[in-house]
Amino acid sequence: MPNKAEDHQEQTPNEAKSPPSFLAFRKHIYRRIDEPKHLAYLHNYLSAIAERGDQQLIVSMPPRHGKSFTLSRLFPAWYLGIHPDHRVILASYGASLAIKNSRAVRNILNSPVYREQFPLIKLANDARSAESWDIAEHGGGMDAVGVGGGITGKGAHLLIVDDPVKSRAEAESAHMRDYLWEWFNSDLYTRREPHASIIIVMTRWHMDDLVGRLLRNQPDSWTYIRLPALAEANDPLNRAVGEALWEARFPVTALREIEANIGAYAFAGLYQQNPIPQAGGLFKRGSFNLIDVPPTDFLYRVRFWDFAMSEREHADYTAGVLMGMTTDERFVVLHVERFRAEWTDVLPRVIATARADGTNVIVGMEQVAYQSRAVQQFLSSEGMAGYAAFGQKPEGEKFVRALPFAARASQKLVDLVRGEWTDAFLDELVAFPQGAHDDQVDAAGGAYTKLVELHTLQQPRRALPVSTTKYT
Repeated sequence: MPNKAEDHQEQTPNEAKSPPSFLAFRKHIYRRIDEPKHLAYLHNYLSAIAERGDQQLIVSMPPRHGKSFTLSRLFPAWYLGIHPDHRVILASYGASLAIKNSRAVRNILNSPVYREQFPLIKLANDARSAESWDIAEHGGGMDAVGVGGGITGKGAHLLIVDDPVKSRAEAESAHMRDYLWEWFNSDLYTRREPHASIIIVMTRWHMDDLVGRLLRNQPDSWTYIRLPALAEANDPLNRAVGEALWEARFPVTALREIEANIGAYAFAGLYQQNPIPQAGGLFKRGSFNLIDVPPTDFLYRVRFWDFAMSEREHADYTAGVLMGMTTDERFVVLHVERFRAEWTDVLPRVIATARADGTNVIVGMEQVAYQSRAVQQFLSSEGMAGYAAFGQKPEGEKFVRALPFAARASQKLVDLVRGEWTDAFLDELVAFPQGAHDDQVDAAGGAYTKLVELHTLQQPRRALPVSTTKYT
């Protein structure tokens, strides 16, 4: 009859001690007094992955609601305790984030509190690199990789994709969405061992993001758990409509404040996990307040010009949006100058408009290609010595550049002075980005960005005199 020591050596981890459920493991490791309902809800889905494999799970929930800590740190630590011979691949938008999560998992496995649950699981002696590490005396371990990173020769029984999109700009880029889609299908997906499971953990940015494409192309292959910040009808947690997902940390009042700050479009995607169609979804006609008499207490005023993209593209418009910021931090669109012209005729129109606006209006111009000379030509023109002008090179997608102004408009903090230009201005904003033109959107965004920059610098702090020019 074998002695106790020999008997212990022959046991597998599962035989030595019945493994805890994931919920029990989470409570033991994290030792929270309260267990958020939305995180406990994931228990059965994660248990199925550990028990049966062959699962493809998508979880989308708002930022800072515990999804990465639960799914990319605690869960793989628990999973490897049950399956020490399994490999886990952890992927994120960049290798640094994936390695950070991998290091956290490794530290959990190396902790005394973990060994209370899985006493026979130990790290290999050479498991110093968080990028790739192994479990001692077993074939399991973890590999961390960024999107686009090489994973040739590596396989996994569990693949976790956590936050594969870095930013709004990346999400709005069709090229980057295609790049992620190709990498996921051609590289990561091919690393599956038999009966492997995949978990995708992400906040929704765009209808055509990785989750959107998977649900559109393979709706029956994925289990989708969508947990919006504010409950909607048929909520999976049986919340009342409008109830917060994690009231203790993000109450309804805080979520509404976030919505007011980032705008309805961004909130629908990031917090409700329901990115809406961009057409008509960014600017709402009713968000703008129409006024007949403009205020006079402007801290700053900027006329920003968006020029036609090419001298040969006569169908394009050149647009100059005059916008001011008042002492109570409201933004007022005072006038829009918009016309079609050859490039040689554009600068004289800009100069004439500047004279009408007065020297207290700062003149901004988009700088692309041949347009980069416009600021110097403007300032060197006769009579322009007393004017301030700046050039601004556009960066990122047009849609992303428009978001800050759209968010401010959604807060009902943008006024429009009635004029002949008002209807055309609103029509273009509401149609953006599906409309035929976006010159006024670009010009308004440029003016708004400069006003915010000036206010941040707090120069000057007093209201400036306003030109008596009357626009139509």
